[in-house]
Amino acid sequence: MQFHILLRFFTAAFLCVLFLTPGTVRADILSVPASANVETLRKMLDQPDDQIDLAQAKLIFDFMVYPKEPIDATMARIDTMANIVRGMLPANASNIEKIAALRKFIYVSVSWNADKPFHYDFDDPEGKRLEGAVISNYIATKKGQCVSMPLLFIFLAERLKLPVALARAPNHTFVMFKNDD
Repeated sequence: MQFHILLRFFTAAFLCVLFLTPGTVRADILSVPASANVETLRKMLDQPDDQIDLAQAKLIFDFMVYPKEPIDATMARIDTMANIVRGMLPANASNIEKIAALRKFIYVSVSWNADKPFHYDFDDPEGKRLEGAVISNYIATKKGQCVSMPLLFIFLAERLKLPVALARAPNHTFVMFKNDD
C-alpha cells in the first residue's frame, strides 16, 4: 500500500512540476513524448506493491523531467552505497545498528565519503530548484532538500531491510523508522 501511495505522490509532484510550476519544466522539453510518460506511469501503478522498487520508480520520474543521467547508473550508485553500509555492520546487526550505520554513512564526515557528507542545500532553502529534488543530482552534489534527502535515506534503508516509511508535514518530508521494540 505504501508503494502505491508514494507512486501517486510522485505522479502528483511530476504533474505539478510539469504543468503548474512557471518557468521550470515544460512538456516540450521532456526526454520522451508525454504519451510515453503516461504509459510508463500507468505500468508502474498497475504493479503489485511487492514488485515495485521505489528507488527505480523515483528515478523514472526524475528522468522524465531531468534527463541528465541514465537510471541504471543511479541505481548502481544506490546499490553500491547500500553495500558499503552493509560492510559497516556487525554480523546479525539489529535495526538500531543498521539505522545508526546508515546515518553515519550519509551524514558524518569520514573517509568513505571523502570527508564530504550529504547535507542540506542552503543555497536553495525553499527547494525551488528542480534539480534539488532529483536523486542523481543529490548523490552527485551531496546537497539535497526535503524531498531528495529522506527519499535517498529510504531507498538505502529498504535495501538494508529496515522498516521505514515516508512521513509528510507542511512543506517537508521525513523518514519514519520502526525500532526493534
